[in-house]
Amino acid sequence: MAAEPAIPTIDMSPLRIGSTPERREVAHRIDAACHNTGLTGHGVSADLISKARQRAIDFFALPLDEKMKTTFQDQPRL
Repeated sequence: MAAEPAIPTIDMSPLRIGSTPERREVAHRIDAACHNTGLTGHGVSADLISKARQRAIDFFALPLDEKMKTTFQDQPRL
């Protein structure tokens, strides 16, 4: 029987108080955890996941000044 993948423990404090390289390292660890561990049984449809992912891609492609104008209240629910 294959071993279950371990859920990583990631110290988030460098995101608040760390240097730029330390913050980048935390971001890489979060990215790896999301790609390598994953979650199942959450009940979120594949369509909703796809829409949310595309909206995130679209948002982060915007120029910084446009992103800074955005608030959560401005966004329609998916």
